[in-house]
Amino acid sequence: MKIINKGTAQTTEYDNAEDANGVGFDGCYSHVVEFDGDDAGYLEWLHAHPDGYVVNVQRNRSPNYVVLHRATCIFISKPVAQGGYTERDYVKYCAETEVDAGYAAAICGRKRGSFSNRCGKCIVPEHEEKGGGLRTTVRRQVKAHKHARGKGIEVPGSVGIQRGLSGASAAGPSLRRRKLALADTARIAEEIAGDFYGGQLDLSVRSDFSAPGWSDMPEVACVDACRSDGVAEKTIRLLLTLVSAMDRARDSDLLWSSGRKLLARHPEIFNPPTVAKMPIERLSALLSASGVSQRHGPDSEAWQTIARSLATGKGPVSEIVERGTGNAETLLTDLQSVDEFGQARYPLLRGPKIGPMWVRIMANPGGTTISGIEKIPVAVDVHVRRVTRNLGVTDFETTQSKQAIQAAWHAAVSAGDVEGPSGIEGTCAALDPALWFIGKHGCRNCEAVSQRIPIGRACRRCVAFEPAGSVT
Repeated sequence: MKIINKGTAQTTEYDNAEDANGVGFDGCYSHVVEFDGDDAGYLEWLHAHPDGYVVNVQRNRSPNYVVLHRATCIFISKPVAQGGYTERDYVKYCAETEVDAGYAAAICGRKRGSFSNRCGKCIVPEHEEKGGGLRTTVRRQVKAHKHARGKGIEVPGSVGIQRGLSGASAAGPSLRRRKLALADTARIAEEIAGDFYGGQLDLSVRSDFSAPGWSDMPEVACVDACRSDGVAEKTIRLLLTLVSAMDRARDSDLLWSSGRKLLARHPEIFNPPTVAKMPIERLSALLSASGVSQRHGPDSEAWQTIARSLATGKGPVSEIVERGTGNAETLLTDLQSVDEFGQARYPLLRGPKIGPMWVRIMANPGGTTISGIEKIPVAVDVHVRRVTRNLGVTDFETTQSKQAIQAAWHAAVSAGDVEGPSGIEGTCAALDPALWFIGKHGCRNCEAVSQRIPIGRACRRCVAFEPAGSVT
């Protein structure tokens, strides 16, 4: 997920987001949140913005399918199979106003505010002004916002990115706090990593986990067990790559345990040339029976596609699996590559969360040598988003942006001295698993009982459950 702010460096990839005459927005920022491969974040946004708008588009951003919905519309909020909201065929653009939502049309190559369709179930047709219509309405509203902003007038629901946090009560306790100084966020990062890697987290009152720390992370425990069993390092790298592609909305402990068992019983599943030629029915049956796959058809197809790409021996991803060396930026770029038919070479590994996570895992516990690892951001998911917000590193609205979260933690790590295991120490790659752990085994439990129950030093800075009006 990312916030699209036309006129800033964050939108260089959306240079077509101009008005019908090809004119830029002249400093009038649009506030559009993109959810691509992030169902959890999308559902959080819907919950926090019941009066908002959602633009549903196809993954290829075709201008022929750009449909406007209300955030409460059953068609874009009803329960669906895992990944059905933003991780398969569709991407969502969300905004607080219809004017803002109109910019999503421009992102997809249409005229701003011109949708291919407006949902007939949730969007009540408006009476168009004579000689006007939707485009005229949007233009007039944007013009009014610009005029008001120029006069220093605050317009409710305006297009600016400096709005206050409206709708906070719908999402839980208010988290509007004064912005933390960089030294404070750096200290928070140091405390989180220090407690996590030092085994100092207190989970004595937690029922879901009893042995905190790096060595008990699911992928770390899996690799340690494989090495104890004498598994070759290249095979471990193959295991980490293929199983990481399955790690979305899963019980990570169960997934990595199942992956290790599958390797022991069917090592051929982790041999790219063999998998490349294996009947898909056979592969699907093995992945399904082992519990490694969840959406068995798509998961099996992705597993085989990744294996075929690795079998070619071409590209940085194949190189790091084969030789154990690589560069962080080129690895992330290669994950986005496509074959001669335009199909993704590394499906399910190329997402904004899984990609950085996989690079970190390949460095440690994978044992590879990766240059430029300091450029890998934290892999934002619901747990990282939760701990970031609850500690006051970002407010609720800013926490809807993965880029904002990643930027905040990158600045904190750069300014501090973050502990970590070999190969990732002093980087966001080291902070990432610590944040995930705190969010999952700390913040999630506190929110469940609406009570602050500290598990580490950073918890004293929690703003989620403080008495109203208190200041940290």
